[in-house]
Amino acid sequence: MHHLLILKILKNRELSELYAMMSLRSMAMSLISIFVPIYLYTLGYGIPTILLFYIAASATHALMSPVSAKISSHIGFKHGMLLGFLGYFLYYVMLAMLGTNSQLLYITAATYGVSQAFFWIPFHAFFPALTDSRKRGEEVALLQIFPGIFSIIAPLIGGLIIFFADFDTLFIAGLGFLMAAAFPLLMSKDIRMPFRFSMQVKGFDKRLAVSLVSYSDILNETLWPIFIFTIVGSAAALGGIMALGVLVGFAIAWIIGSMCDRGYRKKILQFGSVGQSVIWTFRAFASNLVYIVGVESAWRFVSKFTEVSYNSAYYERARKARRKLEFAVLREISINASVVGVFALIYLFYSHIPNLAAIFIIALIGPLTSMLIEAKSQNL
Repeated sequence: MHHLLILKILKNRELSELYAMMSLRSMAMSLISIFVPIYLYTLGYGIPTILLFYIAASATHALMSPVSAKISSHIGFKHGMLLGFLGYFLYYVMLAMLGTNSQLLYITAATYGVSQAFFWIPFHAFFPALTDSRKRGEEVALLQIFPGIFSIIAPLIGGLIIFFADFDTLFIAGLGFLMAAAFPLLMSKDIRMPFRFSMQVKGFDKRLAVSLVSYSDILNETLWPIFIFTIVGSAAALGGIMALGVLVGFAIAWIIGSMCDRGYRKKILQFGSVGQSVIWTFRAFASNLVYIVGVESAWRFVSKFTEVSYNSAYYERARKARRKLEFAVLREISINASVVGVFALIYLFYSHIPNLAAIFIIALIGPLTSMLIEAKSQNL
């Protein structure tokens, strides 16, 4: 039955093209993204500076989201995403240049923010229009599974590239996969939608968008890899740990998507939120490789409960919205403004108490807060 459903979904040409594009993009991003904090750390940038790097990226992402929507409404969603790929290309080149020119640090962060805005705004407007309301959970799960296949091997390959070569070689490999990811977007016609910016869009819940960020997810992509690196001391080992964790999450995504379609979305989301909070508590006490592998695998497992359930709910609301571009813009502004605010508080905290483990204790509050917001909502 599942195999037949996958075949039915893949008969939708535009949807299958998006899956192909996201899979190749995931390879390019997963190859590099978890190593960017390590790269900055090995270049001599401290934790406060790395926090400011991601604050600058998120602030730019939020500010450029309306601009991305306006441009995408004129040139088409696929061409808008292609502009995002061009931005990623420049971002990777600038990352490589940071080794010899530290003045590019915040320009590099801003370039990443612009790239994210130009990619995700048209994607979040385009994807809901292609999904089936009866199988949205499973279609979102496939959006996790197909890229997940590449995400399993990408961190391990990235770690090995760094071990046997260097970060510049890693960036070159990432550029190659980015170029390949752009091709599926050129295989069918583009679509356009009108855009008129507004901070009020029917059906959009700012509280839920803010709760989505569950800022612990962002910490998971930035400070947690640095913490692991300080313990294992090897990018290759870090890549192996992440690859194993992604494999665990990959195995559960389809089941969660199916359960969301059967009406268990809110319970799944609550389970994932509590699970993430508990795992952050254990992460604060990580001190050896075996322990880290255990908590990372557990994190990847429970995170799928929140990712699949929330995103299926979001795309269901977005598909019903008449103003899909405006809907996507408010989502990205809400999420990234939240990241800026939380990271600014963490920056101040770390300035007085420079301890990563203490930040992980703070991180456990995020999923619980999100769960309370979601529990009050009638939209899930």
